[in-house]
This record gives sequence, C-alpha cells and structure tokens, in this order.
Amino acid sequence: MFSDFDEYLKLPLPSDHWYDVGVEYVSGLVEKFQDSDWQALSDALCDRPAEWRTKCAEAIDVSSNKSAMHILLNLLAAPEDDVVIAAADSLRSREVLKNVVSEDEIARLRKIMAVGSPPARAVVGDLLNKLNREQLG
Repeated sequence: MFSDFDEYLKLPLPSDHWYDVGVEYVSGLVEKFQDSDWQALSDALCDRPAEWRTKCAEAIDVSSNKSAMHILLNLLAAPEDDVVIAAADSLRSREVLKNVVSEDEIARLRKIMAVGSPPARAVVGDLLNKLNREQLG
C-alpha cells in the first residue's frame, strides 16, 4: 500500500486536482495501511522533497493510527515552512496534543505566526491556541 501512496504523491498534480481528488484517494490508501506501510512511510520521510512531505501531512490527517501522529510530529520539525504548516493543520484536528509538541517546535510555530501569510497564521494560531488550552486544562 505504501508504494501506491508514495508513487501518487510523486505525481506532478495541479493543486486543484490534488485537493479535489488526490487527498481523498491517498487518504483511502492510508486507511488501509498496515504496520509495515507505516514503517516504510517513516523510513522514507527524510528522502522525499518538501512538496511530497506536505502532501503526506495532508493525506494522513484522517488517520487515527498512532503512527500518523508520530509522522506528523516529525513533519512539524521540518526545515520548510510549508511542511510545518501542513503538519500543524493536520495536528490541530487531533484530540490530545498535550506534552507531544516540543518547546522548540512551539517556538518555530511562533516564528511562522510572525511572518506567515494570513492563512498560515490562521492554521498555526489555531494549533497554538489548542496547545495553550490543553496546558491550562
């Protein structure tokens, strides 16, 4: 299943096709992942370009598998802002984030808030608010 996921994310799809068709298709593949697929995805992350990792964060948003959370946290530490924003967007839909996002990652999110586009600030701000609520609660 991972090989199909990997190959699809490598396709040079127009963004409208990705959001209209691609995310749903690849999310369906993710729902069928076995432990070996999650391991292959984890192993492949560092070798894939930023666009692939951004799509990956968007595609695994729907998965409740604990490996999805681990991968999203890895993507949250990516050097590229687009990847971090996609990971933040997927993480903000998670139920519990308390004690899973590091202080370094929170500092990085705050930097993105300071210079990001309005949509990026909305996504990152929402995640930071959620983290703050969980710390207070």
